[in-house]
Amino acid sequence: MSTSGNTRPVNSSNANSKQHPVKPANLANKSIPDWRKKLNSSELTSTQIQKISKARLLVNDVPIMQGQLTYLYGFPSCGKTAFAMEFAGLATDTGCEVHYFQVDVSAADLKDYHQLASRAGFTIHSTMADKASLISLRETIFTMAVEATAKELSNMVIILDTYKKFTAGGDVNNKKANVHMFATLRQLTMKGATVLILGHANKDRDDENMPRFSGTQEIQDDSDALICLDHMASPDGKRIRVNAYFKKARSMHDQSWGFIVHRGSSLIHNQVELGVPFDPDIQKASQQSDIRSRNKDLIETILTVLTMHPASNQTKVVQEVRQQYNNQGMNEPGEKKIRFILNNLDGDDWTSTVDKANNNAKVYSINKKGNVNTSAPQPKSKPTEPTKPTNVTKQP
Repeated sequence: MSTSGNTRPVNSSNANSKQHPVKPANLANKSIPDWRKKLNSSELTSTQIQKISKARLLVNDVPIMQGQLTYLYGFPSCGKTAFAMEFAGLATDTGCEVHYFQVDVSAADLKDYHQLASRAGFTIHSTMADKASLISLRETIFTMAVEATAKELSNMVIILDTYKKFTAGGDVNNKKANVHMFATLRQLTMKGATVLILGHANKDRDDENMPRFSGTQEIQDDSDALICLDHMASPDGKRIRVNAYFKKARSMHDQSWGFIVHRGSSLIHNQVELGVPFDPDIQKASQQSDIRSRNKDLIETILTVLTMHPASNQTKVVQEVRQQYNNQGMNEPGEKKIRFILNNLDGDDWTSTVDKANNNAKVYSINKKGNVNTSAPQPKSKPTEPTKPTNVTKQP
C-alpha cells in the first residue's frame, strides 16, 4: 500500500499506544522550580475525576442538572422561594447534602423556613445565626470553593436566596462584584457541587414579553442554565400557576416546564405541585394582569373615552385620552403607551374591527363587560401641583 510523503512512520512495537511527553523526574523539592510546583498543583488527576458525580437530574420533573450553576429569576411573589424550598427537600431525599442560604425574609418567616428545613433534612443558613453576617456568609462560600475537595462537594447542593444579597452593596449591576462571585461559584461546580441561585426580574418586560432580566451580562454568560419564571395568580391569590422558560441551557434538558404553588394559611402549609405541563396561555394572561395592575387610571380613562366616543379609531382614542389628562392638569401619557394598552387588552374590555372605508383603520368599541358611563373615574390629581399617573412615562 502506498503512503503519502506527509505520513508519519509508525513504530510497529508501539502502534497501539499513544506517545506522551516524558515529565521531568520527580527530584527533591529543592531542585524543582517554583513555577513547576505551581503547574503540578493544578494537574487534574484520574482519582479526582472519579470522585465527581456524573451529570444527572437531581429531582424528577425538574430539569436542573447536578454539578451545574442554575440562575432562576422572576417577578416578586412568582413562587421562586416556594419552588426552591421544595427542590431542596426533594434533593435531600435523593441523598444530597443541601445548604440553603436564606437572607431575604423576615425573622417571622425564617422561623417557618427553619421548621420546613428541619422536617425535610436540609440546613438553613442565615444572618440570624450567632456571629453571622452577609460578609461572613460570603466568606464561608469563598472558603468552601478553595478548600473543599471534589469528594466533599460532588453530592452537595447550595442555594442562594436571593443573589443581590451576596453582591457588594446588594447591587446586581456591579460588574466587578458579579465576576468575582461567579468565579467563586464556578469553583464549586467544577468540584461537582450543584448551585441554584434565585434572582429578581425588573418590573417591566423585555422584547419577548418576558420578565426582564435584572443584572449584568456576566451573570447570564457564567450561568450554565438561565431560567425565567412567569406566573399567573388566581383571583384569591391562593394558587399560582408558573411557567419556567429556559433562556439558556447547557444540557439536553432544555424544554420549558411548569409548576403550581398552592398557598396555605402560612409558609408551612404551602404546597408545590411539580410535573405540571407548560401552559402557553400564561404569558399573555400574566402580561395582561401586569398591565392592569400598573395602569388602572389609564385603562379607566380609555374606557371613559370609548363610552363617550364609540367606534373611534386608534388615533382618536389617543388624542381624547391625552386630552382627559390635560383637562385634569396632569402630564399626558405617551402615545406609544396608550397604543400598547389598546392592542394588548383588545378583545377584553374593548374590541377592534377593521374599517375598510377608512383605509382599514382599527376602530374600537367598548365591550358590555367593560362598559362605563361618562361619570367613570377620571385620572386622579392632587389638589396641589400636577403629578404623573403611575408608570405613565415609562413604556411597558
